[in-house]
Amino acid sequence: MNTYKELDTPIKEFFTISEEHLSSDIYFLMDIKIDTGNKDNKPIRVRTINALLRAGYNDIRDVLNATRRDLTQVRDLGSKCQQLLFELLQKFTESPVSPELIRQKKLDQIRKRLREMGMII
Repeated sequence: MNTYKELDTPIKEFFTISEEHLSSDIYFLMDIKIDTGNKDNKPIRVRTINALLRAGYNDIRDVLNATRRDLTQVRDLGSKCQQLLFELLQKFTESPVSPELIRQKKLDQIRKRLREMGMII
């Protein structure tokens, strides 16, 4: 997190994310895979996303246009949440995944489960 210490620099200066992904809603961050060892980071991801939503950050563009100073003023978005947010954005910068592809995979999993339950053919 050392490279992100500048408080008044927009976060978009640190991450290169294509225009097509900027309008992805903030829930997209839940689907980015990062290696955290044995530690489950889902609760902190949920807390991070909820804090961002309450503060009015609805999509990736909103987050990238914010500064570190803006994020430090978001209620319930502490240093661990900020660190996780930057890790997620860094991972996404390194290997972007289409939001549509992720959505399609989730729908396929739901359909498979519904078939197993006999609810659809």
